[in-house]
Order: sequence, then C-alpha cells, then structure tokens
Amino acid sequence: MQISISISALLKACTSAMAKTTKINNLLSIIVLIVVSTACGGGGGGGSDSPATDNSTDTNTDTGTDNGTDNGTDSETNTGPFTLAGTVAGLNGTLVINQAFSDDANSADIAAALLVQKTIIANGSFTFAKEYNSGDSYSLYVVSSPASQHCEIVNGTGTISANVTTIEISCSEVDLLTQLPIEEMDEALVNCIKETAFAKPFATIADFKSLSCSMKGITSTTGIEDLTALQTLDLSLNNIEQIDVSTLTELTDLNLGNDPTASAQLKSDLIANLKKLPGIDAALLQLSASTFSIVTISKLADFMIDGFNDVLLTTGSLPEFVNPFVNHLVTLDVSNLTKLRKLNVFSNTLTTLDLSSLNLLEEVDASANDIAIFSVDNIDQLTELNLMNNLLTDINISQLSSDELALDVRGNDFPTDKVLELLNSSDQFKELLISDLKIAGTITGLPSGESITLGGPRSQTVVNADGSYALDEYLYSGQPYIISISADPTSANCSFTSELNAGTITANIENLDITCQ
Repeated sequence: MQISISISALLKACTSAMAKTTKINNLLSIIVLIVVSTACGGGGGGGSDSPATDNSTDTNTDTGTDNGTDNGTDSETNTGPFTLAGTVAGLNGTLVINQAFSDDANSADIAAALLVQKTIIANGSFTFAKEYNSGDSYSLYVVSSPASQHCEIVNGTGTISANVTTIEISCSEVDLLTQLPIEEMDEALVNCIKETAFAKPFATIADFKSLSCSMKGITSTTGIEDLTALQTLDLSLNNIEQIDVSTLTELTDLNLGNDPTASAQLKSDLIANLKKLPGIDAALLQLSASTFSIVTISKLADFMIDGFNDVLLTTGSLPEFVNPFVNHLVTLDVSNLTKLRKLNVFSNTLTTLDLSSLNLLEEVDASANDIAIFSVDNIDQLTELNLMNNLLTDINISQLSSDELALDVRGNDFPTDKVLELLNSSDQFKELLISDLKIAGTITGLPSGESITLGGPRSQTVVNADGSYALDEYLYSGQPYIISISADPTSANCSFTSELNAGTITANIENLDITCQ
C-alpha cells in the first residue's frame, strides 16, 4: 500500500477544529490557532469533516456582484478586485466549500484559505468574501455536505478576469443512506458509504456488495450490520475496537488489518508537510519519533485548541498520541461468515480466533496479535495461514497438514517438543515457517546459590549455575534480537564477553558467553 499525505489533504482534514476557537484566550494559543486555522483551508475530493462557519460574509445571498461571465472582463484595463459567486440547488442542510491548491503552496496561499471557506445553509446565490485580482486562479471542492446528500460543483475551476457568477452546485439525496441509521453512525463511515454509493449508483442495500473504507479514521462501525449484501468489506487502518459482522453472511473477503509500514510513512509525510505550514515551529512542537506519533492533522488541530498551551507550559513537550489509523480488535466472531474466503486481521490484539465453521477459507492473515487459542477444522481450501508473532504454545498439526498450505508460525511460544514435532512434519506442508533457532552459551563466575536473569526478545531466562545455558525461546532466521542481563546475581556483576548479544540471527548461536565478577 502506498501512503502519502499531501498539504491539501492535511489542511482539509482539520476543518472541524475551527469551530472550537472560543477556547483560545492567550497569546500562545492564538499563535497555535493561526497554525490550525490557516491549515484548514485546502484539500481535495468530497469532504468528511464537520462544517466550519465562515462569519465574514452572508452565507446565502449574492450582494453587489455584477452579472459578468467567467473569464470575461469589465474593461481592458480592469484588474479587479473581482468576486467569486454562484448558485446552489437541491440543498437540504449545511454545505461547506473551499478552495484547493497545489502541494507546493506557500504560507501566504495557505493563510489566504481562511478567506475562501464558505458555509451555505440555503439554496440560491452565494458569494465568497475573498476578493480576487485578474489572473488569480480558483479551484473549489466540497468540504462537507448534508449527511444523506451528495453535492457536486460545476464550473468550479478557472482563472479570474472578471466577476465570476457561473459556479453551480447541485445537491441530491443518496437513496441508500435513507435506508441506514445515519444519525447513529460514525460520520467518517457515512461519508465513505456516501462516496461509494454515489460513484456506483446502488439503489438499495441489496445492490450494495462492496465497500472499501481503509484509512478513514472510523471509530465506530454501528450501521455496518445493515449492509447485509456486502461481499467485500475493507475497514483496514482505522481506529476500530469492536465490530458486529454476524449479519454479513454474504462476505467472502473481510479486511480488518493494519499496516505499520503505511502508518510510519503517514507519520513521516505528516511531519514533513506540517513544517510547511505558517507558524509551525518544528522545535516548539518537538516533532521527533519519541514525542510525536500522531498521523492526522485533525487530531493535532483538536488537541492544539483544547489543550496545547497547558500541556506545553507544564511539560515542555507534546504527549504521545494514539495512532488513529490502527484497529484494536480484541474479539472477533466470524462464525456466521460461512462464505468467507479471505480474512485479514493483521496486527490487532485478538486473543482467540475460531475459524472452525469456515470451510471455504483460502487465505488468513492473523499475524501480530495476542492469539493463544486458535481453532480450525476444515482446511480443504486453505492455501495461506499466517499466525506469526502470536502467543501460541500448541497447534494441531494433523488438523492443518496439507501439501497445499503455506503455514507461518514464527515468533510464537512453542515448547521444544512442539517445535520438534513441527520440524518433523515440515514435509506435510507446501511451506512451513517456524522459529527453530536457539541462542546459547556458557556462564562462568556465577556465585554458588545465586542466579542471573537474561532478557530475550519475548521472554526471560533464569540461570542458576555456572556452565552451559540456552534461552527459553526460539527465534526465526532473519529476526533482529537484543539479549540483555535483566538481573545480576546478588554479589557479582556479569557481562557478555562479545557483541553477539545483539544482531540479526541467521543460524544457531552457541557462544554467547557471560562472565561474572
């Protein structure tokens, strides 16, 4: 997955923060507000943020503009100022529009965006407060529209040479949304459904068979259970803690996974683009990996307005943020999804996973969870099963054996006898990946009756006597590792005799020796 955050997308994302400006009451907060407010002007595509009110002009009437056409001129020498105006039809609620600009926009362009944003609450004519000079360009987009409506802009781009009056915005109901409890649903989920339904003219729930809402900042999936015809559902990289999929019995492909690589790139892009915004002081914000983990400008905007000043003054730094693009599922019941063929729950916090009723499964990625109990019965169709980096201590090999199955169980907590059993069964699989490498060595000088504790990648190993030892865990080839002395004996200090205590393992290490003095 290729992830990139653009300046325009960053600015669009924090529109909702502007409504909270009444909480700013001192100079530092005003500076922060400038950062947030000036960042809230640009973006692209259909909006999903709450509308922000533009108090600088009448929201629904056109006053004082002439009837010139787009790109016309009042006279050969007239250089402005000119106005930007148009009409809205079909609106049933509140519409917010704004001007987009390129990712190489400078601070002045960004700051000027505040003058462009427009809130419209009624059908008829509208005029932006900003005045333009001849040669200025404009490109309008919808920041947010009524929950059940899609609004489209016609004649929304151009170059100013006279008063523009030809912008047309038409809003229409999205029929599918009238069949869902949108008042109870997450706004980000509603907007994603709206965009999908408008792009593909689904008339009813029965026609709505595919939904992709990856990385939308969704926190609640209420209402998803009503989309009972869904066959493909992608809610990866959101902020979901629980989901009810019991009614989605037509699903064949379910993606609730995460992607740390994508999140890391998002964070990097965000930091790089934040530094382009007016008023941002990278040193003040301490944009470092240790203190800055937020990956969306809207979250930062909310925090800046609500508490930036107090936290900064008392601690001198920003606190750690929760990544809003990481799901945190602890439980997941997929027992009703008997048509499911692909399941991705990568990097959640599941503790159990029961797939025993899913006989059509072909691919499962349940790696990087906390799964200690895993159940599967029929694997006739299963070709890929990834259980890497969980907490498994046992697995039914005879139940999984298939020369069509690629099985990955690296980074689990299998005891020695289970590792040996798996190794002896490797010819029963198309591919078997398992942690089978050990780290061992010799300890000398350990005082009689005392012990030393060694910390491995996943567990602690206590050694009670001089002589040979081995860590109580297996590692897999290519795994980075650091072995530490977690606790010295009472009457001695111990150290490694070489630098083999850290690195990337590719074969058994048998000489990680330790001396105690």
